[in-house]
Amino acid sequence: MPELFVRRFGIIIIMPIEKPIKASEEIGPNYVFHLAALAEAGFSSDYAGKYAHSVKSEDLKWLRENADKISFGNGAGGDLVFPVLIFPAYLNLSTPDEFSEYFDLLGRGFKCSDFRDFMRRYRDAITRMQDWNFTDAPGEYFRELLAEGPAVERMGRIMAGNLPAYLSDVWPVEKPAIEAVCSAVNAFFAEEDAIGKWESFTGEKFKYPSYQILLCSALKNGPNADSLGYERNAFYSGTPFNLLTQLIVHETGTHILIDAPKVLYEEQVLADTDIYSAFECLCQFYTSKIIGGRPVYGMGAFGDEKYFGIYEKLFAEDPKAAPQDLIRRAVKAFRG
Repeated sequence: MPELFVRRFGIIIIMPIEKPIKASEEIGPNYVFHLAALAEAGFSSDYAGKYAHSVKSEDLKWLRENADKISFGNGAGGDLVFPVLIFPAYLNLSTPDEFSEYFDLLGRGFKCSDFRDFMRRYRDAITRMQDWNFTDAPGEYFRELLAEGPAVERMGRIMAGNLPAYLSDVWPVEKPAIEAVCSAVNAFFAEEDAIGKWESFTGEKFKYPSYQILLCSALKNGPNADSLGYERNAFYSGTPFNLLTQLIVHETGTHILIDAPKVLYEEQVLADTDIYSAFECLCQFYTSKIIGGRPVYGMGAFGDEKYFGIYEKLFAEDPKAAPQDLIRRAVKAFRG
């Protein structure tokens, strides 16, 4: 278990961190984002050129022609991002048989508009997803995508069929560097109780025993800090270390406080885009309190410079205000 070292009366006392942050390299997330990178699904890098040979030419052509379906970032994404990228990555599907089983059950659901077999098979993971991004019944969510059934089936064949080449030609090359970053991240958070600090600062509790950070090399130039579920988050492994650790601290907060934007989305008083931007900027502001200074990362797409000043004023007036109340007031000030 990661440990926090405390010096007291000249003696170093080893204190266990109750809820550790753990970085790891997993095949599933790395593989699905490998395919997104090769598809150039909203981002491009030299990674795509380096490994284009690892996907069959007809599959690569289809992926690039349909890249909009699996493009993602800044809280938005194509229709198939969750079922064909995020959920397989969350499950860490890592063999052709696992991908085949997953897409066979999902494809059957698309054909008959009945996803009970799929949901029974992945019941535990779907239940955990309720803590993150399912606000409606999962079956209803999938039924809204029935027109994408043929694309889902094709993605299933692509994912199962190209995994052996990835495991033989790509993963052995990429894994060692990812492992090295995992070791550095784990050493950092062995002495930095980020979850404990967020819990103390906000009064909210992280709902799981640990927070899993999945490092992926294929996300170069792509969306960073991709939440797979409440307790699992994917990051680009090549992110500069100080930036990476601060982003992890930030994301710890977005997960602990996720119920705040959910409340606001359900109210339907503020625009969804305003809620998302204000929430991310609030977590950036809180991160500054957690780490003791302005974070090195910016959130220009969300108007962070203006929001930061607004939150400084609101927090000074009422430091115990609930996050959703701060967001309501901040959006009004931002728009006013």
